[in-house]
Amino acid sequence: IKSNYLFHHIIKRKENIKMTNEELIQKWIKYLTSIKRRKGTIVSYEGTINMFSEFLMDKSLLDVTKHDIRSFLTEEKGHLAKATLNRLFATISSFYYWAEDEDLVEDHPMPSWRGRPTVKWENSKIEYLNEKEKEIVHNYFAKKKNPRDMMIYNFMLGTGARVSDILVAKAEDIDWETPGVGLFGKGEKYRYVPIREELAKALEKYLDEKEIKSGYIFRNRKRGQLSQSYIGWTFDQAQEATKIKKLHPHIVRHTFATDFIANGGSLADLKEILGHSSITTTAIYPRIIRENLIKSVKMYSPEVFVE
Repeated sequence: IKSNYLFHHIIKRKENIKMTNEELIQKWIKYLTSIKRRKGTIVSYEGTINMFSEFLMDKSLLDVTKHDIRSFLTEEKGHLAKATLNRLFATISSFYYWAEDEDLVEDHPMPSWRGRPTVKWENSKIEYLNEKEKEIVHNYFAKKKNPRDMMIYNFMLGTGARVSDILVAKAEDIDWETPGVGLFGKGEKYRYVPIREELAKALEKYLDEKEIKSGYIFRNRKRGQLSQSYIGWTFDQAQEATKIKKLHPHIVRHTFATDFIANGGSLADLKEILGHSSITTTAIYPRIIRENLIKSVKMYSPEVFVE
């Protein structure tokens, strides 16, 4: 921490997210569609998670334990082929890694199952914005002439913050000297994220124009805490206007991370900035860059003739 005064503002702050199982499943399906999963795959995934939801009866998917998942798989074990059972396991595992990535659960609840490791959601294709797409999104928010929405996009792009991080971010958590900002992430854990001078200046201008001296940085019309659904709606509008189908809030976080590594940042530093509990989660970003590099070389390097 660069400034001692930031410690005075470390308090428990976390948005109370209340979603029905049906809403959660539709949110996941929408994400799968945005990353262009095949229609047949999405239908299969939706069927599996709906089946699991019915097994839970009135229990929320966000309150599931390892015991719940193991009981479900054990019940299905008697009348399903091994390959089908493994598919159920992989689908539920993917759902919970997505939920963890979206900050809907603190930790994934997947148990070990017949020697199978949990299937990391991060092993799926992770999308991010390229330079042209970033410019398109920036221009969209600039033309919209809504300072708050523009600042939300720039704040996320400049810090790698989750939606839940920025909803509770307060003006008094900003360190103007370094500059940097204090964020509260998963499990109400506090982390300090240095920011670039240009982002600090944009933040200062925004707060001055909104006459915000303390309290939440991003507010609704009644000057209360902004909702997660509003940010989701804002990015839905941006997605429709820009025709960038993969655009959603978490894509901005992935964009920050891939740019950070591509520009020479260290994996250890990125882990601290993103607030990951394990560096194995952070390690997906160098792999993405490497895979794209291999693809680019195959597509654009000159042909070599070997006798």
